[in-house]
Amino acid sequence: MEVHLVGNSDLKLDISQSVSYLKEQGYQVEIYRVHQRSTKGIVFAHPKQLEKLENHGWLTLIDSTHKTNRYDWRLFTLY
Repeated sequence: MEVHLVGNSDLKLDISQSVSYLKEQGYQVEIYRVHQRSTKGIVFAHPKQLEKLENHGWLTLIDSTHKTNRYDWRLFTLY
């Protein structure tokens, strides 16, 4: 089993470790927060994905893990 795919039981540590892992793998990662709506999230993209977006003007993301994580979080795809 790939240990980096096993989440930490501490949510903040789990998120921090996930962000660190993505950055180590070369992803651009941004954490955002909308204070007026108490909305927050993480956006990440690999440089090859960003290159395709720049070349074609659009990018399609498919989430095959929708609502399968222990927190029942959803992945929202904006395009």
